[in-house]
Amino acid sequence: MLSAQVGRWRAYPTEVSLPLWSRRLSLRAALNQFRVIDITVKQVSPEFDLKRTPARTRTNLLKPRIAPELPIELDSKNYLQRIKAEAPVDGTEIVEWMQVAAADSAILSARADEYNRLGSQLVWSCNDPYIPGVSVEDLHYRKERGVSISNRGYGIVETPRGNFRVDAGGRGDGIFRDLLSWGAIDWVGYTQWNAALIKWRSLAATPIRDAVGFASLSGLSAPQYVVLQPSRPALRVSVEQSFTSDREQRLYITWRDPNNFTRILARDWIDIPEGTSELSYRIISFPYVPPTVYHMQPENETRTRMDYLITSP
Repeated sequence: MLSAQVGRWRAYPTEVSLPLWSRRLSLRAALNQFRVIDITVKQVSPEFDLKRTPARTRTNLLKPRIAPELPIELDSKNYLQRIKAEAPVDGTEIVEWMQVAAADSAILSARADEYNRLGSQLVWSCNDPYIPGVSVEDLHYRKERGVSISNRGYGIVETPRGNFRVDAGGRGDGIFRDLLSWGAIDWVGYTQWNAALIKWRSLAATPIRDAVGFASLSGLSAPQYVVLQPSRPALRVSVEQSFTSDREQRLYITWRDPNNFTRILARDWIDIPEGTSELSYRIISFPYVPPTVYHMQPENETRTRMDYLITSP
């Protein structure tokens, strides 16, 4: 998907690279026949330990590049107390929203680096949308005072493909035909507020053997998107995936059309236990199992790591 001019607003859609064996006409037929079967979850270890990874995981999570003194972590709340101690509110140069933004930015920088080492590109921003503003390429929050967000209950992200809402104290998905994005608002004052914005510029594809964390901003869990891509045409494909979670949770998974992200091919709730577990299932289709956009959404107030994601005929 290439960039396109929309009026005077330059649009940069989310890029998906499909294999040469996937042809447009046969891909449409394959997507129409798409089915997921035999979903199973097996607990591998009941212990939540971010320092340890399964044997099939090549590299672990990363520390924040913008704050390398901070440890590996998945939720910005676990950075916030340290940031408050090192840079306390003084009423002039440092105010509360800046501390929250610093913790969120540390989490987002590490998650972006993990995703981008897969040969893909995730871009992000975190700041006060009123001043100085929050934008990521062709996406931005509408410039409003915090009191407007509190009164209305949500902020608005404007994109070339349309707008989407992000709840105050919540999160919001910006899913359009050719654009994937997400936002969160985790602090709102009278004038200023703190918001984060993520855009998937190009999607990573399987096999994935490097750990990728799901960003959690003050307990608000971000999704993750990858291309679930068989290595060759096949009528049946097995999928093996490992997650590490700090508690038992229900993970929401959606399989989407790579030519139209708003089109849902299948979806399911997957119950995963605390610790490390392996999710496995099979996909069947005709004339072959097609590449799909794989959308994973953890519950809020969880710390979740994807350890690996592998397909095999």
